[in-house]
Amino acid sequence: MTEEKTEQSSLNENINLEKGISSDEVDEKSISESHKNFLLKIHGTYHLDPLPTEDPNEPLNWSKGKKRFNFFMMAFQMFVQTFMSAGLSPAYSVMAAKYGTSMTMTSYLTTAQLALLGVCPLFFTPLMEKYGRKPFFIIGSFGALVTNIAGGFCNTYGAQMATRVLNGLCLSPISTVGPAFVAAMYFGKDRGAMNGVWSMILIMGSPMGPFLMGFVVQHIGFKWIYWIYAVVNFIQTIGWIFTEDTLYFPGKVNHNAKGIFGKLGFCKNPEKEVSLRVFLAPFTMAKYMRNVLMTFTTCIVFVYANIVFIVETPSIFQPLFHLDSQSMSLQYIPIMIGCFIGEMIAGKGSDVFMMKCQARRGGVRVPADRFILTYLGYVCAILGVLIWGIYLKNSKEGHWTIRPLIGSGISAAGADIVLTVTITYANDCQPQDSVLIGLFYMFFRLIFSFASSIYLPHMFDSINMAGSSIFMAAVMALCFVITVVLQICDWKKARKA
Repeated sequence: MTEEKTEQSSLNENINLEKGISSDEVDEKSISESHKNFLLKIHGTYHLDPLPTEDPNEPLNWSKGKKRFNFFMMAFQMFVQTFMSAGLSPAYSVMAAKYGTSMTMTSYLTTAQLALLGVCPLFFTPLMEKYGRKPFFIIGSFGALVTNIAGGFCNTYGAQMATRVLNGLCLSPISTVGPAFVAAMYFGKDRGAMNGVWSMILIMGSPMGPFLMGFVVQHIGFKWIYWIYAVVNFIQTIGWIFTEDTLYFPGKVNHNAKGIFGKLGFCKNPEKEVSLRVFLAPFTMAKYMRNVLMTFTTCIVFVYANIVFIVETPSIFQPLFHLDSQSMSLQYIPIMIGCFIGEMIAGKGSDVFMMKCQARRGGVRVPADRFILTYLGYVCAILGVLIWGIYLKNSKEGHWTIRPLIGSGISAAGADIVLTVTITYANDCQPQDSVLIGLFYMFFRLIFSFASSIYLPHMFDSINMAGSSIFMAAVMALCFVITVVLQICDWKKARKA
């Protein structure tokens, strides 16, 4: 058991993303006068958590302007990866006609990209911790630019699929580094708010892509989707060149690469290793049943109360209501509203709720208390998908109705509440494993998303929209039960402790 804990500690240390020393662990007398003066000059105080070093190159000591620019680039890249994958959906019918495929086959252009966004970070994250994050973002953005230019000239489905797979590969390094950027640049009191900002931006990428690109398809043609994407990637590439790498370790300046690799930002962190054990480290989280159950429930809710609306809406709404691409894009507005409302409740709301629970318990923090907010999320997700499916089943061809969209908006809000609260709970339980948990969850979430694009269209055809929505609601209800059981078990453990 001791060896197992030591090995796990080594894995976490190898992918540790938070720098500095906690102010709770540092006696004021242990801080030298020069260190105090440096911190007072930069921050106006030396009572900081974590406590930065005297190195002005440490991200915690950067100016507000530099921090904001680096944060903006990270958040924008997060937004772009979901924006570009989902933004193809208004063009499914046009591309299906162009490439001679069905709309279901065309939707795989999105889900294949999503799968790469989930799988590739397992490979890139250890490399970024060893050789620097910045070069992977520069090269990745430039690679995405090239693949999007190529996408605009593709005339076959196979060629377009190749560009989407490569595009997902190029954009994937950013997928799991949001918490790392925030931990590197911001103190404890600011991290909750900053994590909430990039989470919101990431979530809004999925519905915003189809919403905006529908107008592009309608007025200037679907190929312009790819060329607009290429312009965005060009701006990103230039932007990343002017950023500073948030990967910091003492003496980094002595480990920077030379020549062209140095200009790109490559370095070599002597504190990190690159081995098969490190690449497979996220899967060690499966030994904790809590992580397995929470990953399963969040993946199900993500697919049945979010992805199903993003990916399947064009193939359902366009033939049923005879919508053009521009009208199709408007169907995503309720999803954006739902995601926004859900994040407002799940983000700041769950933190406030936990503070009240902690106060009632006399200062004792029990992570399972946070699950109470998921009750609202599950109810909304289940109710919303039922409204969506039943009203679609009863809709008349050619007669558009807003009722299914009300359901998708309610369900999207519920999904956001469940996902945010559940992942926060997992990190509360194992804060030292937050990076590994994030990679573990991201991998399976996007694999579930890819698999859903294969079987959902067949399910809709076999048991109609109402039957399908009842099935999805029933599976989410099972996830609700699993969550409640896990909460009760955690409460019992807390009482015994």
